[in-house]
Amino acid sequence: MERIRYAIEKAREAANQRRLGQAPTEAGDAAAWAASMTPKPSTGPEALAPEGADPRRRVPAVLLLGVGALIAGWALWSTQQSAPAPSSPSATAASPILVNPPNPGAQPVPAAPLMAAGSMQAPPASPMQAATKAPEPLKAPELPLADQVARAVESWRQDWSARNMMAYLDHYSEAFTPADGVSRRDWIASRYRNVGGRTSIEVQIKDLQVITLGDDRVRVGFLQDYAAGSYREIAQPKTLELVRGPDDRWRIVGEWQGEPPALAASGNS
Repeated sequence: MERIRYAIEKAREAANQRRLGQAPTEAGDAAAWAASMTPKPSTGPEALAPEGADPRRRVPAVLLLGVGALIAGWALWSTQQSAPAPSSPSATAASPILVNPPNPGAQPVPAAPLMAAGSMQAPPASPMQAATKAPEPLKAPELPLADQVARAVESWRQDWSARNMMAYLDHYSEAFTPADGVSRRDWIASRYRNVGGRTSIEVQIKDLQVITLGDDRVRVGFLQDYAAGSYREIAQPKTLELVRGPDDRWRIVGEWQGEPPALAASGNS
């Protein structure tokens, strides 16, 4: 590289001396040496030079062409040597990128043991969770049998006094049969006339007594006061026989005024 630079400088000095009309010095000798080392083709710069031109002026052009070729070759070789080698895709993919580099002083965290899908269990409840767990609703205690029957008779009285026919008839069991032998359909029609057709009805009950005939069957006796318009009945004895159905409701299977029969029977007020 130093020789190339030296040759270029000498060539420039020779060209300047020729331009100024000075005799060639050491630069001229260097240019002549470079020209002697370059082969002279038949179609080179000398063949293309016009007649009468000074042959000494063609020497720097040839020298400059050779020097330029040498410089271009050296620059290409330097570029290839300085270019970084391409990285292998497999090597790049194989090297992981650590987001959080390991801490030499940190203790390793043991991995959680793997469990089978069928063996996974919920963690035990903490004492605080057990204490704050909502208590289950308490089941209302069952009323005594006499109180259950008294409530059923009172509901029957209220629906009768309110002339609420649907609720009133619902107090009677499907097994209820009228005492006078009429069909159930005719009895229901008469109740609609005698109850639903009234403008007002007032029924009062007192001296209620409950006689147990079994776990799901009772007989109730009481004194009844009845008023509908101008009609009045005061302290008339009446007896109802009730059974408890699958829905735990007590319904009437027998109804009569006065002394009840020995066996369960039905009657009409």
